[in-house]
Amino acid sequence: MDIYIGRQPIYNKDLELVGYELLFRNDNTNRAQIKDFNAATSDVIVNSCLEIGLDKVVGNRQAYINITQDFLLRQDEMMLPKNNVVLEILENIECNDATLHSLKKLKSKGYTVALDDFVLDDCNQKFLDHTDIVKIDIKQYDKQALSDTVDKLSAYPVTLLAEKIEDKEEFEYCTQLGFEQFQGYFLSKPQIIQGKKVPNNKLALLRLLASLQNTKVTVDEQENIISNDVTLSYGLLRYINSPAFNLTREIGSVRQAVMLLGLQNIRKWATVLSLGQLNDCPTPLLLTSMIRAHMCEALAEEINYQQTDACFTAGLFSLLDAIMGTTMEEIMTHLPLSEKVSAALLSHNGDIGNILDISLAWEQNQWHEVDTLDIDRSRIHDIYMNAINFGEATLSEMNHAA
Repeated sequence: MDIYIGRQPIYNKDLELVGYELLFRNDNTNRAQIKDFNAATSDVIVNSCLEIGLDKVVGNRQAYINITQDFLLRQDEMMLPKNNVVLEILENIECNDATLHSLKKLKSKGYTVALDDFVLDDCNQKFLDHTDIVKIDIKQYDKQALSDTVDKLSAYPVTLLAEKIEDKEEFEYCTQLGFEQFQGYFLSKPQIIQGKKVPNNKLALLRLLASLQNTKVTVDEQENIISNDVTLSYGLLRYINSPAFNLTREIGSVRQAVMLLGLQNIRKWATVLSLGQLNDCPTPLLLTSMIRAHMCEALAEEINYQQTDACFTAGLFSLLDAIMGTTMEEIMTHLPLSEKVSAALLSHNGDIGNILDISLAWEQNQWHEVDTLDIDRSRIHDIYMNAINFGEATLSEMNHAA
């Protein structure tokens, strides 16, 4: 699959290249058609950092990447190198206590922060205490207003970047005002960087996401799951050996990578990666899968059935045929599951199949079916409500990652 990134150069006053702004692109037509800004941010991060490689996209220069408010507030799930990435805070991000706290946190972690299309007012002036670079769209000002704005910003220790420089006169005027960085068509139009995405394996990714919901998952289990899929192995090793970690030696095995990152960071990595790989899955199907997974697991715990993980997996994969657009029989030929889980999914046989049936019966209001399990109906109701909360929270987390 072809992937695309727009890349517009940024220069200093001596016309030396200092960095690139990375832009979302659907194709090679050099224009963006953005329907979901969170998804666009994810695409830019995944394509530049994991697929093509940031070193190939920007070399040793700075990569300016736009981030939305959701990314800013959920910054613990971002895995971006601090040494050559500038995080651009979009102009529509609200100036409130949560945003200011997140900006302060970003700075404390060592990230460089830029304000995109900044317009100074009484509210967003507070941003300037946590900012390194201020980008100003010069087309929004006449000459006097631009000069006044630069004078006001000179009180802050920030680098000023002039955007939308379209001719030599504008460049020279902004240089005289004190701007230090410059971007615009006069200097260079955006360029298209094209790459190839390693073919996705949704089944392997779903297995990984399923395992990540299990707090008892081991390093060995994670290693086996990732090693069984070339896409996940490739992406993980490429990420761990990227400049973000500045390692003295190359990590050559999945096990080393899992040990070094830890299960929590593996989870973050997989969540970011999942956005680009499951974006064609209907949300209701994915939500229902998550609800069934949690309910099957909780029902198994309620009757002291030991294989709770297998029950979770059966619930999670119970709609794979609809999600993947093929038969469950075909899916089972590609997905290595235990005999009991396979039997539950294919024919609802065995203890796991019975637990899955109870979950489906409650979901479909077939009350007479649930009486085959020795659990009070009020307790099953509580389990189901908890499963809904789990499904919605998990889906929200996946949609807002990274």
